[in-house]
Formats: sequence, structure tokens, C-alpha cells
Amino acid sequence: MDDPQTKVGSGGATLNALLVVTEYLSAQAGHTVATAETLETASVLVLHLGGSFPCDPCGKAFTTFGAITSTADSRLLTCNVDHLLTTMGRLSNGAPPGVWVCSTEMLLSLPAVVDIDWTGKAAGMTVISCMGGIDYAQQHGVYKIDAASGQVEALLYKQPLADLRDAVIPGEAGDDQVSPLHCVVASSCNRACSTPKPALALRPQVALVSGIVRMCPATAERLLSLHTVPPLDACTYIGLDNGAEPLALSLFLDIVAAMATAMNQEQFVGRSGTDDLFIRARTILFRRVHNVPLNPIVIHGARHVYMPLTCRQHAVNLFSASPLRGEDENVAETPSTPAAKRTWGPLTHVVSLWFAACG
Repeated sequence: MDDPQTKVGSGGATLNALLVVTEYLSAQAGHTVATAETLETASVLVLHLGGSFPCDPCGKAFTTFGAITSTADSRLLTCNVDHLLTTMGRLSNGAPPGVWVCSTEMLLSLPAVVDIDWTGKAAGMTVISCMGGIDYAQQHGVYKIDAASGQVEALLYKQPLADLRDAVIPGEAGDDQVSPLHCVVASSCNRACSTPKPALALRPQVALVSGIVRMCPATAERLLSLHTVPPLDACTYIGLDNGAEPLALSLFLDIVAAMATAMNQEQFVGRSGTDDLFIRARTILFRRVHNVPLNPIVIHGARHVYMPLTCRQHAVNLFSASPLRGEDENVAETPSTPAAKRTWGPLTHVVSLWFAACG
């Protein structure tokens, strides 16, 4: 679905998508108005497709890999959204009902077996993470996890090394290459990492923001209720149809950050400067969601790469250094894993050369 207005941000787009999905589910159930109870037994996936991408005219979601997916009756080129749909199927297998939200601006590789323990994680907002080197994390988002409560204490975005050192996971170390690394230990996934650590210099590890979150039905209903609350209603088509000024919110830097245990209202609202609209919006948002539990799940052996803005680095991430190659070799056939298989062949070299020429 299209956003109700341009530049509503990933948070605004999520709120509008929640409203439209609830209306659709309500209509299917025979209701004449949007009924939040329809979310209680639903499992919903919202994919954010993002904007333009200089390295591929089809955008980040539909970036084509140098691989072919073979099924029983077809052989098709593989694009990022194909892989992410498979990834989300594996992550959500065995999860309670809820609304999943996934960015399409990254490559995410999972280990052969993903066995998530949802005990104590089903309520509130759950953020999916993987481990990454502290130097790489300087350009991205990091979850600072409170050791005592096990919840997310803060979301750090593009912070200096001095601040990120406070978010280092005790006992974690790995190689600090450009691409993120294999995780060694994480309490939320019940398996040991089967991938041996490279024989490289070890660096402290932090929990990266992967671009994937899950909210329980009660949390989804709480966010849904914001479509009737000015000025947050301006994130949805209803508010805009009623003449509200468009409002841009970030899913991670606004909604998720407001739930972090160490965040306070003064600090959160203070980021709005002197803009009265954002001061009112963030004040209401903080009061509505700050007490929602923010639970991290760190996946063992997962690897994560953000899509860059240069074609040369994009070619490296997609092909020669793609984290998805190892997943194709290691993934186990399970009832939740489609019987499709990616084959990385000569096409890799052709497309890689094309990207190199453009970069």
C-alpha cells in the first residue's frame, strides 16, 4: 500500500499500515468498523519498501541477486524480498500471534537452525538483533541491553566508539570486518553457533539493529489507537483526510526508542527542538508507549549487512562478500523452510562486473 503522504517516515507508515490492515481484517470478519480485536489471533507481516536506490532502479527490496531460485516447476532470479520473506517465515515459525515489521534495506543471513525461545518475550515489542563489530556499528543502530532486566535500555544510533563501549555484550568478541560477524553467545536463541570463528583479530561485539521488530496484539492495538489522537493522527490517511498537517515519525528512533527503559520524557521530547508539532507528538507518544516492554532477541550465527549507497560496495555485499552464500549451504530443510534452493552461478560474475563499471 502507498503511504498516506510522502515523508511520513517508517513510524508513520507503520501506524497507517496497522490501521489499513485492521480495517481489512475487520471487513473479513464481518465488522462494519475497524475492530482491534481482529489482531488478537492474526499474524501480520509489514514490509517497508523504502524509497529510490541509486544502485538498482527496482529499489532495495527488488534488488536482484546473482542467484537463481529453483522450485519444482520453475527457475527464477532471486531478489531481496524473496529472501526476506523466507527469512521472516523462519523467524516467525512457532511465534505467538502478532504484527511483524521488516525493513528491506539490508541483507540478513540466518544460521541453519533458528530456535527462538519466546518465554518472557511474547508481550510488548520484540526487536530482532544479531551481533556485529563495534567499529561497523558506528555507522548504524545498536541496542544497549540491560544485563539485569534483559530488556533494551537504549537505542544508540551512529554514536562514537566511547558511547558504544557501554553497549558491548560481556564475553562477546569477533572479527571486525566491514560485514557483520558471527555471533558467539546469545541467551534468546537455544543453540550454540556452529560456525567457527575466523582466525582474525577479535573486537568487542554489540547488538545491531537488524530492521525487524514484532509487536504483540496488545501493543499493536495501543499503537493503532494513536490514529484518533492529534497530532499523531497525521501519520494516517484518516488524519490527513481531516486536514491535519503531515507528521513524520521513525519506527526505530521514535517509537522503539520511546520504549527503552533508560529513556526519559525530557530527553525524548528534547530532540524536537522548538517545533511545537513534534513536541506535542513526541510527548503523547512517550506517555502512550514508554511502559511497553522492549525485549531483544539476538540470533546466534546471524549476519547482517546494510545496503550501501555506492554501486561498488553494493556489488561486494551482493556477491563476493554476500552473507547469504553461507546460508544457502547451511540451511536445513524443515516444514517451515520452502523447498526452493538458490544457486549462485555465472550470473554472479556478469552482474558483478556491471556494478563495478557503474561504481
